[in-house]
Amino acid sequence: QVDVGAAALEFDRAGVRSVIQVVVALAAGSALLEIAGFRVSMLLLLGYLLHILGVRSRLAIAVFAVVGSFGVFHVFFHLLRVPLPWGVLQGVAW
Repeated sequence: QVDVGAAALEFDRAGVRSVIQVVVALAAGSALLEIAGFRVSMLLLLGYLLHILGVRSRLAIAVFAVVGSFGVFHVFFHLLRVPLPWGVLQGVAW
């Protein structure tokens, strides 16, 4: 049995704050799904999550968020035929 000590049981304030931010972001992202649509809400969610988790390259955040949101939408909607909400992009549905 390994004794991890009392230090391992103490919460790190920054870690707790990050967990709370992620949970709030996930709740906000799921609340936006019907209004903004899958692609827009995931674009915002991925960008925010990458930022709060420490990614500092704006280019990397932008590329990952765009490819992640639009790529996942394409795979699920067009290839797997899973209906996802269009939201504000309903007018440009293809």
